Amino acid sequence: MASRYFIITAGATGAGKTKLIEKTLVHLGINDQPYVKILVDDLVETDSKYKAIVGDIIQEVLDKCSSKQRVDVIKCEKEAYDTPTDELYDKFSQAYYTIRGSPGCHGLPKSCNELNDENITNATKNNENVVFEFTGSYIPIWLFDPKYIPSNYKIVMAYSLVTLTNLIQRNKTRAYDSVQSFRADNQRHAPRLPNVSPETFQEVVLKIYQTLIGIHESCVLSYDIDTCGKNKINQLLLFDNNGSDLQLNFDSATQQLNKDEFNALILPSFGLPEAIERRTKRRTKRRTKRRTKRGTKRGTKRGTKRGTKRGGTH
Repeated sequence: MASRYFIITAGATGAGKTKLIEKTLVHLGINDQPYVKILVDDLVETDSKYKAIVGDIIQEVLDKCSSKQRVDVIKCEKEAYDTPTDELYDKFSQAYYTIRGSPGCHGLPKSCNELNDENITNATKNNENVVFEFTGSYIPIWLFDPKYIPSNYKIVMAYSLVTLTNLIQRNKTRAYDSVQSFRADNQRHAPRLPNVSPETFQEVVLKIYQTLIGIHESCVLSYDIDTCGKNKINQLLLFDNNGSDLQLNFDSATQQLNKDEFNALILPSFGLPEAIERRTKRRTKRRTKRRTKRGTKRGTKRGTKRGTKRGGTH
């Protein structure tokens, strides 16, 4: 059976994952081949129940702004989405996760999560190229299983990296613009309201950074099945999206970097505050030290055990 690609595109909200798909396909030389895109958000955001709930939330915001005297309604509404209250954020979040996890997605007995899994298995059974999109803030061990990705597939992980400052700037009016687009045409995807506060983005960016360090260390330089899952990642691609276009910064198929070299390469693409960089380096150093200590302890224990055993047989 001919090899197929299972491409996992990753990045924070506003990192440019749509453009990343095209860049990845071109780099792999398969941009002329069809593919199936798998994204659970597409199922949720096009579900009629989710659209109805979001439509009601949007109307509530508009009514609240309209009821205020001597207030610019457009400005009021824009501020509501640019700097949402916890109450507004919770309403959108509850709507999203309720529809995503409950039976009845698109009028079917299954949830959107279950339908998404079904879409993956159907695509691989049909031997189609697959593009799976997620944030990349953890290693999706559940996905790296033969029941989802058969052995004839080449697994490629591609990240779009954007600095914390640029992410905050790019997402500043994202929610408001999405709301206006949906209001003008409810055939479009109903918007989500992700938490785009600087504090939240800082945590997301840090998690993506730490995940990449883990992928490179445990899934590229070596292979730890407990960390990386049953299927091995064949190729890791990193694109920097801080300029006018995505630039390929790393390809594990052609670049061999040690831990320090890899860390030095990716840090500028994240633009993490120095304090977080120092904290992350300390954590990485402590983890490495603990692993080395455990390895030395196990090695010494095994050596002593073998020596005792051998000594007793002579």
